[in-house]
Amino acid sequence: MAGLIYTPVAVDRWGRVQVDGWTYGQPETQEDLLPYHKSGQAILLGRDPDDFSAPALAWNEDNRLICEGIMPVTRGAYGSVDGVRDAARNRSHARKAVKAAAEANRYMKNEEFAAAMAAIPTPEPFTPAPDAVVAGRFGGTLMRKRQADPRPEAAFEVPAEYLRTLDAHLADIAAGREPKLA
Repeated sequence: MAGLIYTPVAVDRWGRVQVDGWTYGQPETQEDLLPYHKSGQAILLGRDPDDFSAPALAWNEDNRLICEGIMPVTRGAYGSVDGVRDAARNRSHARKAVKAAAEANRYMKNEEFAAAMAAIPTPEPFTPAPDAVVAGRFGGTLMRKRQADPRPEAAFEVPAEYLRTLDAHLADIAAGREPKLA
């Protein structure tokens, strides 16, 4: 630990760190490093100065070990002959797909399009409906008419005493006197 180079670094959104063109991080350490992404905290990455491909250590600003054994991301060879074959097949399929897309874009030239549009028959002009067509009648007799309420309306009269009391009350208010409440 004492012979390591410690560099302050930031964690990216994939839970990896980059130092001098080397990228460190893997799925096993991603869970430990991701809390430091966008937290504003820099972490210290310790790595071997003689062998950058060796695993690294990460410490937070409080001098607590975050994780160890952070492997560098390396570009490796294919693991098998099948991997090489699949990659070549995928490149071949990609080239064919690009070629098919280019053919689809060159589907029709402008002259062919104009000839195809000319071959479409023009529709007949719009003719208005004859006068013999029955027009709609709104407000017809589809619904039954509302029948009058069979109960007689009760006549309501305001008692004369109430009106006298109201007038006296309003007069007291207009004269600036304290109104008398009964």
